[in-house]
Amino acid sequence: MRGVWYTTTGGSGGRGVLIIVGTLLLLGSGAAAELATAVLAVLIALALLVVLTAGGGVAFLVYRARREVRPPHYRAEVVPAPGIRQQLADPAPAAIDPSAPREQHWHYHFHGVDEDRVAEILRRHQAPE
Repeated sequence: MRGVWYTTTGGSGGRGVLIIVGTLLLLGSGAAAELATAVLAVLIALALLVVLTAGGGVAFLVYRARREVRPPHYRAEVVPAPGIRQQLADPAPAAIDPSAPREQHWHYHFHGVDEDRVAEILRRHQAPE
């Protein structure tokens, strides 16, 4: 090397001027404000996504920490077949004699029905044809 710096770019400073002029035109128009608003909305959405993901992760870790973990031998995967049951002794006799006549009670609800119709229904019930 001879102490001279050579660059491989063959262009002049025209690109830099074009970038500066384009930036000034963009800032002078309303497009810059719209672009800034869009960038801000994307940044807010990303921040919200990060916060919700972190909150969900913390909630999952709290759930896992508080969950009761049982050893595998306590888990019943298959319901056991019923075994042979022993015959139980006869139970104590009933407190009410089953042969005694029992009173039968009927309770009717006739909402919105006139009295004549209710009387006809009760007549048909007491003396079925």
